[in-house]
Amino acid sequence: MNAIIETSNAAGRAFVESALPMFIQSSVLILILLAVDLLLRRRVRAVFRYWIWMLVLVKLVLPPSLGSPISIGTWLGETLEPPQIAVDEPLAPQPQMPPLGWQPQVKLGDGRPVVVDHIREMQTSAPGVAAASDQVPTPEEAMSIPETPSPAASSLGWHAVVLLVWLAIVSALLLLLLQRAWFVRGLVVQAQEAPPSLRTALDQCRRRMGVARPISLRLSPNATSPAVCGLLRPVILIPQNLAPRLQPHDVQAVLLHELAHIRRGDLWVNLIQTLLQIVYFYNPLLWLANAMIRRTREQAV
Repeated sequence: MNAIIETSNAAGRAFVESALPMFIQSSVLILILLAVDLLLRRRVRAVFRYWIWMLVLVKLVLPPSLGSPISIGTWLGETLEPPQIAVDEPLAPQPQMPPLGWQPQVKLGDGRPVVVDHIREMQTSAPGVAAASDQVPTPEEAMSIPETPSPAASSLGWHAVVLLVWLAIVSALLLLLLQRAWFVRGLVVQAQEAPPSLRTALDQCRRRMGVARPISLRLSPNATSPAVCGLLRPVILIPQNLAPRLQPHDVQAVLLHELAHIRRGDLWVNLIQTLLQIVYFYNPLLWLANAMIRRTREQAV
């Protein structure tokens, strides 16, 4: 159990250490792009502003530590750490060993020298040296030896709690995304094939836009506005009650608008946008940026 808790704490710390710099850097970038969009709104085309907003998605895909033109670290410069100088620690003085065969002499009171067994003296006077019999504890001493306390149980840190909450919210948002995809699939299944006149108009618009891939056109009884769906097999949906009221030039305008989304790959961009918004749901500025991207996308076709 302690191993699981320690692993969760380590993963939580890694998550916080990467999420916090990304939060700060992406927030600063979004604020800068909001100011740029406000200045260029009436001076440049919407498609140019749309591609400028794509920098937010690029930033969120890259790791926060990666040096890039849109990295905040690149703009502000990296702080150089002072050089560290290695200092050798002084060595402890080593005891000088007497020459081989040397034996000390001690003079008695009458002046007679007496040779002392130096080796025996060192063995008996050296600290920490005891006879083998002295090192074996008696049964009474063995009973009195205290037991080593067991390590304390690890507790779940706040980093791990933050990670678990993030995982729970991301899982819930992914379920909502799957539910939305299932709903769109239901719209396509329930829709009917468009009449030949609308399919002919679609072929003309497709050749005009230079879209070579086949596109399906359906009339949906549940759709509220024209839309395009399907990443691999795009389908254009037109509300069933709207089609009879459209004039030929209105049909052409609607089809050209939806074909522009297909040719530019807006469906894939929208998917990446949605996934990044789920991962970084805790950044309110990202929700604002995604709203700006979607609005600019519609203006850029």
